[in-house]
Amino acid sequence: MTDTTFTVGQQESGARLDQWLVRRLQSVSRGQIKALVDGGRVLVNHRRVLIAGWELEPGDTVEVRIPLTGMPSAVEEPASLRAPRGARQSRALPGIAASPLPGHSL
Repeated sequence: MTDTTFTVGQQESGARLDQWLVRRLQSVSRGQIKALVDGGRVLVNHRRVLIAGWELEPGDTVEVRIPLTGMPSAVEEPASLRAPRGARQSRALPGIAASPLPGHSL
């Protein structure tokens, strides 16, 4: 695991944690940064922060614990829930019958 530590500058006050990290860790995608935050691998002032929109203040120290292998990927829908490729997907919600609006037909 690689620990990287940054300090928030005066002019960066009020920045969102996720957006601030995107600018610092340019080789890491937004989805991976979100996965790092959600996975508890980002600390602000030595405290785990699980909120990507956390508002930073000047002087905050941000520590990112990046695994040496297997960088987390963006959360993906499990394969068992995905529709087969080429399958037609309905816009109707499960258990709710779709009916046209007055004056419209299906």
